[in-house]
Amino acid sequence: AIQPSNLSSADLAFLTRNNATFGERMRITSAGELQVTGNGVIKNEHSSANFSYWQQTASDARLFTQYAQPLYFGTNASTKMTILSGGNVGIGDTTPTSKLTILGTSTAASNTPSDAIVDIHGTSTAHLLMGVANVSPYGAWINTDATGQPLVLQGVGGNVGIGVTNPNSYDSNADNLVIG
Repeated sequence: AIQPSNLSSADLAFLTRNNATFGERMRITSAGELQVTGNGVIKNEHSSANFSYWQQTASDARLFTQYAQPLYFGTNASTKMTILSGGNVGIGDTTPTSKLTILGTSTAASNTPSDAIVDIHGTSTAHLLMGVANVSPYGAWINTDATGQPLVLQGVGGNVGIGVTNPNSYDSNADNLVIG
């Protein structure tokens, strides 16, 4: 039975019955809000073998596609992130070929976060910026967001190799090393 005191005259409620007891399972409010009760499963079924669903439990939230189908996220009627069935994630790329593919536009090397494709920062003011130059001489770049902040490799010690697979010692005769 529907309890009029629990239901606004402009709401639409969907109930199921378990033996003699009715229970509300879904409600569309007068504001257009969809509310689901119970274990919170919303299932979009194209056929009995092809569906996607969202589920909210007491401990987590899940968004699934049933078989080997990509999952797309978007805004402004455009895909912004893709998760392929094999687990590859693309941001700005709908066909990621690695575990994480980020496609964006950046400028020549810069210490301005908005010029980077990737901006990693913590609670300090320092940012680690990465980009791919879209102007000559092209190539990839890594920078901090301020000229006074160092970019530190192997901050706790150890050798850094450029063009070698096992940098186990310092080589003062290394060719093609430019420091400027």
